[in-house]
Amino acid sequence: MTPKPLKRLLRRLGGRPARATGAGVGRTKQMRSSGTWPLMLAAVGYTVAFTLFHQLALLSGQPASLWGTSISYSLLFPAAGLRFAALWHFGPRSVLVIAPLEALGLAALGVYGLGTTADLLVLCSIVGPPLGYALAIALAGRPIVARSLPLGPEASKFGIAALLAPVLGFAASAPWQFALGGGFAEGLPGLLGQFFVFALSDFLGILLIAPAALWLVSVLKAKSVPDLCPLRSWLEAAAVLAIGTLVVIGLEVAGFGVRLVPMMLAVGLVGLRFGRLLAWASTLAVSAGGLWASAAYPAQLNGLSIHLQLAGIALVAFLAGSYADDRKRHDRELRLRDRALLQSERLKTLRAMSVAVIHELSQPLSTLSLETSYLARLSASPDASPEEIRETSTLIARKTESLATLVRRLRSFGSPTGERKTIAISKLVREVVEVISAEAKAAAVRLEMRIRSDLAIDGLDVELQQALTNLLRNAIAASPGGIVELIAHKRPDELIEIAVINTPDPESPYRQGMGVGKLIVEAIAELHGGSLIEEAGETGERRMTLVLPAAHLAQA
Repeated sequence: MTPKPLKRLLRRLGGRPARATGAGVGRTKQMRSSGTWPLMLAAVGYTVAFTLFHQLALLSGQPASLWGTSISYSLLFPAAGLRFAALWHFGPRSVLVIAPLEALGLAALGVYGLGTTADLLVLCSIVGPPLGYALAIALAGRPIVARSLPLGPEASKFGIAALLAPVLGFAASAPWQFALGGGFAEGLPGLLGQFFVFALSDFLGILLIAPAALWLVSVLKAKSVPDLCPLRSWLEAAAVLAIGTLVVIGLEVAGFGVRLVPMMLAVGLVGLRFGRLLAWASTLAVSAGGLWASAAYPAQLNGLSIHLQLAGIALVAFLAGSYADDRKRHDRELRLRDRALLQSERLKTLRAMSVAVIHELSQPLSTLSLETSYLARLSASPDASPEEIRETSTLIARKTESLATLVRRLRSFGSPTGERKTIAISKLVREVVEVISAEAKAAAVRLEMRIRSDLAIDGLDVELQQALTNLLRNAIAASPGGIVELIAHKRPDELIEIAVINTPDPESPYRQGMGVGKLIVEAIAELHGGSLIEEAGETGERRMTLVLPAAHLAQA
């Protein structure tokens, strides 16, 4: 029987045990096996990888080390990044499995035994940091905590957890280390030194290793490699880092020592421009050089200084890359929301025009019904002349085509936005007028147009139709029984002005108008690189001008 706590943990980690019922025992065992074996392989893989990372950090503290100081075996603890990634992926409750796995791996290295009280204290100091990490990730998931950074929810949670984990990990391990008497003989300075080294090494390990581990897990789950940044972006990032490296070398040659502030600026620029992926890759490259520099300058103060600068670089890269990615995501969501708003406003306009449009359609349809009935009688009459039949058929065909064109315009107006193309202003205005003419007729408004045939713009025809429709509908509603002018001309600066001019009726309830509709028109104009200008004349005339960049219309 599997204990209930373990069952709950397996469900949490994705290996939910299945129940055996009757004839399905063999199938149930297969399902349980298929859910358990990947989990067991992941546990073995984690134990081996954590042990190797721990051993790498241990070896780096030897005299011929790649990095480290005299007071600690390492100032980069890559095993911390692996631990953080596992707890982040499986959730804080997985610490009930991860902590024993770490203890098992370190027992295999001979770090502790099971025979003395000191061994028990060492075991407690080993289990403490995973518990602190799990608590940090759990706290970072609280909504009030995740909102404390101006980033997306996932990036904010990750950043806060990465800062809290080393602190809480040290707090969970320090009492046992104190009981062992190691590292605290110097009193408060010794305690602060141990805390500084522990937190710095774990923080570097988290920001350097955890993103790569989590990315690898996502690739394995998706069974496909996501799109990476284009080669040009990698080359630009490499050029920025090369410039920063030259500045660092120049400072060292000038006698200022190893100063990595230029690399912090370079990595921050890469993160802001290209996002988290290239920011992390840049941090990894800078850290490799920084760790080599710390080995070349073995003095304790120099080593601490270099590692502290690397921690600052890693933090700046994470924040800059996260901000850039979140900004791109926000802009993408904003564009989608704007598209949805435009589509909603377009459908709202169609609903408002439906009464006039239905009237415009019903009258020709009634006429067509009479004319087709007359044509049927002519065809059945032996005295009907072929000329009369031909004229009636031609009239019916012309009216049918006119109705089909109107329906096609309405359907096009309500359809989603298409691709950009060169659009003739005269054609655009004609299509809009065909849709709006029914509403103008119902309001007894006369439409007057002065449009040159050689004017064109590049843009989205459906959205430009919506902009003009909004302007015309507002002018028609504000000027019942009046005149609405539509004028288009090209300015010397290669801009086209499409002006809707009307004189609002003081008695009309719609003389103000253009609330949300104006915002929609402005958004469409800005999308096409133009603007909307509102002017009022001394005689009460109102002029709404859509200014758009001109395009060259191909000659037929």
